[in-house]
Amino acid sequence: MRKTNYFKSSLMVLLFCFGLTSLWGQISISNNNPVMENFNSMGTSGTASLPSNWKMSAAGQGTSANWSTATNVTAVTQGASSGSPATGARYNFGNGADTSDRAIGFMTSSGYATPNAIFAYYKNTSGINISDLSISFDFERYRINSNTVAVTFYTSTNGTDWTERSSGNIDTTVFPAGSNSYTWTGGTVTSRSVTLTNVNIANDGEFYLKWLVTHSSNTNSPAIALDNVSLTATLQNPTSPNLTISGTLSENTTLNNGVVSLALANETFADNVFDLSNFSLNNAPVGVSIGTVDYINETSATVTLVYDGTDFDANVTNFSITVASGELTTSTNALNSNNITITAVNEALVLGNMSAGFGNQCLNQLSAYQTFTISSSTVLKSGNISLAALNGFTYSETADNENYTSTLTFAHAGGILTNKTIYVKFLPTTAVSYNGNIAVSGAGAPSVNRSVTGSGTNGTIAVTTVTASSIGSESAVSGGSALSNSCGTISAKGVVWAATVNPTIESHLGITNDGTGTDTYTSSITDLSPNTTYNYRAYVTSSSGTTVYGTNYTFTTSQVAANFPFNEDFEGTNNWVVANGTQTNKWFVGSAVSNNSTKSLYISNNASGTTHNYATGNASTVHAYRDILIPTGTANITLSFDWISNGEMLSGNNYDYFRVWLVPTSYIPSASSTITNGSGRIQVGGYFNQNSTFTTYTNSSVNVSSFAGQTMRLVFEWVNDSSDGNQPPAAIDNIHLKLPDPCIAPANQATNLTFGTISSTSIAGSFTSTTADGYLVVISPSSNLGANPTNETTYTAGQVIGNGTVIQSSNLTTFTALSLTPTTTYYIHVFAYNSECLGGPLYNITTPLTGSASTIDGPCISESFTNIPGSGSGYETRTWTGDNGGTWTATDARVDQTITGKAITIRNGILTSPTSNNGIGSLTVTTRYSAATGDGTGTINVYVNNVLKGTLNVSTSLQTQTINDINISGDVVIELRNTSTTKRPSIDDLSWTCYEEPPITWTGTAWSNGTGPSTTDPIFVDGDLIIGNSAEADMATLETGELTITQNGSILIESGHFVTVNGKITNEAGAENFIVASGANLIQDETYTANDNVGDITVQRESQDIVRLDYTLWSSPVTGQQLQDFSPQTLPNRIYTYETTGATEATNGGYVVVPSVTDDFENGKGYLFRAPNTWGTTPAPYAGEFVGVPFNGNVTLPVYPTKYTSVGNPYPSNIDSELFMSANGSVSTLYFWN
Repeated sequence: MRKTNYFKSSLMVLLFCFGLTSLWGQISISNNNPVMENFNSMGTSGTASLPSNWKMSAAGQGTSANWSTATNVTAVTQGASSGSPATGARYNFGNGADTSDRAIGFMTSSGYATPNAIFAYYKNTSGINISDLSISFDFERYRINSNTVAVTFYTSTNGTDWTERSSGNIDTTVFPAGSNSYTWTGGTVTSRSVTLTNVNIANDGEFYLKWLVTHSSNTNSPAIALDNVSLTATLQNPTSPNLTISGTLSENTTLNNGVVSLALANETFADNVFDLSNFSLNNAPVGVSIGTVDYINETSATVTLVYDGTDFDANVTNFSITVASGELTTSTNALNSNNITITAVNEALVLGNMSAGFGNQCLNQLSAYQTFTISSSTVLKSGNISLAALNGFTYSETADNENYTSTLTFAHAGGILTNKTIYVKFLPTTAVSYNGNIAVSGAGAPSVNRSVTGSGTNGTIAVTTVTASSIGSESAVSGGSALSNSCGTISAKGVVWAATVNPTIESHLGITNDGTGTDTYTSSITDLSPNTTYNYRAYVTSSSGTTVYGTNYTFTTSQVAANFPFNEDFEGTNNWVVANGTQTNKWFVGSAVSNNSTKSLYISNNASGTTHNYATGNASTVHAYRDILIPTGTANITLSFDWISNGEMLSGNNYDYFRVWLVPTSYIPSASSTITNGSGRIQVGGYFNQNSTFTTYTNSSVNVSSFAGQTMRLVFEWVNDSSDGNQPPAAIDNIHLKLPDPCIAPANQATNLTFGTISSTSIAGSFTSTTADGYLVVISPSSNLGANPTNETTYTAGQVIGNGTVIQSSNLTTFTALSLTPTTTYYIHVFAYNSECLGGPLYNITTPLTGSASTIDGPCISESFTNIPGSGSGYETRTWTGDNGGTWTATDARVDQTITGKAITIRNGILTSPTSNNGIGSLTVTTRYSAATGDGTGTINVYVNNVLKGTLNVSTSLQTQTINDINISGDVVIELRNTSTTKRPSIDDLSWTCYEEPPITWTGTAWSNGTGPSTTDPIFVDGDLIIGNSAEADMATLETGELTITQNGSILIESGHFVTVNGKITNEAGAENFIVASGANLIQDETYTANDNVGDITVQRESQDIVRLDYTLWSSPVTGQQLQDFSPQTLPNRIYTYETTGATEATNGGYVVVPSVTDDFENGKGYLFRAPNTWGTTPAPYAGEFVGVPFNGNVTLPVYPTKYTSVGNPYPSNIDSELFMSANGSVSTLYFWN
C-alpha cells in the first residue's frame, strides 16, 4: 500500500489519540485536528470486529441500508492476509508482506451478492459549530477478475438521508477488469478527497459517511477495500456576538405594521424592557420608522415598523437594524445586523382599448360616445386620478351625462382599481385628423396614454364623370352622375376641361355650372379647337366649400376633314391625330427621317420624337390617322405613299410591322388595341416590313364606294411585339389619294422564261418582269392557246382561257403549275397587264412570252403508309390497303413511328407490296432509326420477285435513297427485309417507276438495238456520230423521233446531208458538239411545231465571195445569236435592217442601222452586214457561225401592200420557196440579195 515509515509513525499517534477520545458507536470531533482510521487495530483475524464507529451492510443490501438498518454488522467474516481472498464475503484485507496494515472491503459471489456498503458515524463534541469538513480515503484492490467494480460516496447529518459527493466516487475504469489474479501489485491504490463547506454542524450534531460498493456481477468479481480514512473539521469562532434580523417587507402590503425578528448569538439582552432609542433603522425608505420593540426571550425580540405611505420605486436591499450596547449583556459596542430587502411596488394604471375609433365625423356635429376602462395592476395610493385635455374630445363618468368636459378627475381611496369606465365623445371643428393620446395619471402611478382616433370631415362627397359623346370639331357633351354628399348640401356642379391632366375650377380652359343638388346633370363643352386632345372631368362643390372631381378622361375633337384628292408631305400644318397612349414606341410628325423633304410621319421611342428608332423589347400598338371627305359616286381610288419599315418577320409570321386601314369616323383607334376587319373597316395592302429604304407603294384599285359622300378615316397602325426586331421602324411620307389614271396596256411582254424544278406532276419556272403591273400565267397542252385574255377581267387560278388554265395572275415573276400529267409537254403563256389604273386590267396580247417543258415520268407505285390503321407500339403482322390499291403486308411490325408522316417499322419481319403489273425501273425509299427503334447504322435488303436487287443504308438520320436500273418487266412483288435482329428500321415514302424499254442509243460505233431507230423512235447519241459521205461518216442520212445528244455525245451533219427530227431536239453536250455544216440540213418535221428545243448548237453558213465593203444579207437559224458576235469585225454602224414603217408611206422603205448591236437576231428577219473591216480585196466567202437554240415553228412578220419587207430563213435547213409562196398569198415576188 506504499505507506512510508513517517505515515506509519503518524498513524500510531492518531490511533493513540483515537483510543483516548472515542465513544462506542460514534467518533467524537472535539477540535480542528484530523480524525483518522486505518483499520490496523483490527489485527489479522477473519472475524475481527470493526472499530466502534463503523458498520458494514449485509450482503446485497448496500443501496437501501442506512446507519441504523437492523441487518448491518460490526464484524468481518473473512480474513485475507496473503492477498488470496477465497469467496464472497466481508473481508479484513491485508498485504502478505505487511500483515499489520489492514483494510475492510468486499468480494462478491453467488452466495454473497452486490451491492454492499461501509458506514462511519461522527459527532460534534467541540462545543461550537463546525462550518467546514475535509475528508480523504483510499481504496485498494486485492483481486483482479473479469468483472468490474465502482464506489459511490455519500454524506448525511442523520444517517438516513444521504447526499452523493461525486468527487469521492470511483468509476469502473479505476479498477478495470482483467485475468483472475490475487497478487498485490503496484497501481492498485486510488485516493479521493472531498471538501464540504458551510455544513454548519452544531455542537452535539451528527455526521455520517457511506461508501456504496457495486460489483458488475456477483461472480468473477474483483476484491477492493477501504483504508486510511481522514476527517478534519473547521470550527467557528465561539466568542463573537452576532445580531441577525429576518422578515418580509413590501411597500404596499407588509411595510406599514411590518414585523422584523431580531436574534442574538453569543450575546443576550440585558433585560426584558427596551428603550426605543437604543434601536435604530439603517437605510430605511423615507416615511419608515420604528413603532414598537417587543421582548421575546433573552436572545429574541421583534420590531414593528410604521410607514406613512411616502412613495419609493426602487428596492432597498441594504436595510438593517442597529442595537446599542445599553440593551446588551456583555457587549460594549453596538451590534449591527445583517441586511434584508424592502421590496418597492411600482404603481401602474392599465387602460383598456377604445371600444371603437370615431372615424370621419362631420364638422361641428357631436359624435356618439365610445368608451375605455381604467384599472390598476398594483395597489394604488389614495388620491385623485385625472384625464388631461385632448383637442376635440370630451369625457364623462356616465354615458347619459350630456355635460361632457374637456378634462376629468375622480377620487380613488387606495388599493386595486377595477375597470373604471370612461365615456368619450368627439366634436371636430375643422377637416383635419384629431388622432392623439388621452393622458391618465394619479394615485401614485405615472401617466399613461390612451390613443384615440378621429377626423373631421365635410362629408362624403362624390361625382362620376360621364364619358364624352357627340364629339365634334368644336364641341362635345359630358356631365356628372352618381352624386352624393353626407354632410351638408351640393351648392355647385359642372365639368371643367383643359389641355393638361386634371383641370380644376381654379385652373382650366373652360367650365360649366349646371346647378345644385345630387341629380345627374349634362354639360355642354364648347369653344373647342379641331383635332385637339382635351382633358375633362366632372366636379361638385359642397355647402362647406369642399370641391371634389370625377375621373379625368380625354377626348380628341374631330378633324376638319381634308378634301379629295388628298396630298400630304408633312411639311405644313400637322392635322394628323396620333393615338399613342402610354406605349413606348409612338407616332410622331417630325424631322428625324423623310424622303426628298424635311419631315415625315414615323415611329420613335424617344419622348420628343427626335430619333427614328424603336424599342424592340417593349410591345406597342399605336395609330396615326387623318379624315378625308370622299366625293359622292366615288368607287375606286389610287392610294400611294413612300414607306420604310424593317421590323420583324420570322418563318412567314409578322411580328413588327405597320398596316394601312380605311375606317369610318365612328371608329376611334385606341393605343394598345389592334384594328380588326369588319364593321366597315378595310385593310389596304398587307403587312409592311422587311424594307429599310424608302419605297413607293401604289394601289390603284382601292374600293372606297362604302365611304362615297362621307368622311373616311385613313389610319396607319404600327405594331411590334416584345422581343427581337430590326431597325428602322415605320416611316411614311408623300401620301397621295386620287382617282386612278386611265388604263393602257403594257408596251412590253415579260422576257427570259426559264424552267426550274420539274417533277412528274409539276413545273416551276420564272421570267423577267418589265414595267407592267402584273402578269397572267397560263398553261396549255398546245403552243397555240386559241384565245386571249379579256380586258377588264381579273382572272384567278383555275380559270380557263382557250385551251389553257390560269396558273396565277399577280406581280410575281415565279410560278409553279401543279396537278400535271407525267411525261407530258406543256406550254407556258405569259401576258403582261396593267391594273393599277381606271378600266383595268388591260392585257398585252401581242406575242406573249411562250415556252414549253415536259413533266418527267412519275412513279408507277407510291406508298405513304397513311392508310395503316392504329398507332400501336407492339410488334405484330399489319395489313392495309395501299395508296394505289392492293394489300400491303408487314410482319413483326409496329405503327407508332413517323418520318415525314406515318411510317412502318419492322423488327424480324418483311414489308411486302401488292403485285404490280407494270414492272419496275428504279425504287426510292426513306428510312431512319428512332430513339425507340435503334441506333448506329444498319441495312435493309430489297428483293424483287424473291431476287436480291439492292441494299438500303439505315441510320438515326433521315435518308432518302434510290436503287436505279432494276428494270424488271411484267408482274413484280417488292420486299424489304431487315438485316438486323436488334435494330428496327422505320420506312416511309416508298415508290418505284414502271418498267420502260431502254431508249435506242448510238454508242459511238453502233445502235444499242442493233438496227437503229424508226422515224418516230426517240434516240440518244452517247458517242460521236457523223452524218455524211466522208471516210469518217457513220451514215449518210438519219430520220428519227426525239433527238437527245448526251453529255458524252456529239453530232456532225456534213454539207449536202440531212437529219430529220420528228420531235424535240435536246443538246446536253454544248454547241461545239452539235454542228450543222454549211449546206447541211437539220429539219424538224412540219407536224412538230413546238419551239421547245433545249441547248445551243452551231450552224455554219458561208456567203458568196466578197471583198471589203461588200454587203451580205443574213438571217439566223437559231435563237439567241447576238448581232455583233456573228461578225465581230464589222463596224457597228454597218449592220442594217430594211424597214418599212407603214402602208401609207410614200416610199418603199429603206436600210436603217440597228438600234443596238448587242441585240439578238430576230427569227425570220433579214440583217445586212458589211464585210469585216479587216477583210481583204481578194474575193473570198465569209464563214459565219450561228450559235444558239435551233429554231422551229411558225414566224409571223408584218408586210405592207406594194412595200418591201426584208425576211430570212429562220431554220437550220433549206425551205421550199413554192410552199412559202403558197402559204403566204400576199407575197407576189421574192427578191434575193446579191
